[in-house]
Amino acid sequence: MSYQQFEIPAVDELSEFDQLDVERVVDEPGTLILRSVTPGGDSVELVVDPLGRSVKLVWLVEGRRILDVFREGATRLVVTHDKELLDIRVEFVVADLVGALQVSLGRVAYVKDALLFQ
Repeated sequence: MSYQQFEIPAVDELSEFDQLDVERVVDEPGTLILRSVTPGGDSVELVVDPLGRSVKLVWLVEGRRILDVFREGATRLVVTHDKELLDIRVEFVVADLVGALQVSLGRVAYVKDALLFQ
């Protein structure tokens, strides 16, 4: 298996989405924190490390952590906006596994995590 670069949109592209706050991590080159709070009160934070090809997702509902996921082998980050829904999708390839972590942000947050053998 060959190395695959982690493709992410430019910071200025990510900053165009009103529902998304983008912050650079000073001590970690290229690392970004994407944050969003839905009108329903869900809070989502995604730490994107392109050099380490990893992401960490923390999802809070009413201040309670309900999901804390760390994934390595990230190959692509895609952010799209459709009407009132912002979708963040991270694709992965690790050894014999492929998968995607998808976060949909509207009135509330929705997270789907899938890993499959290839």
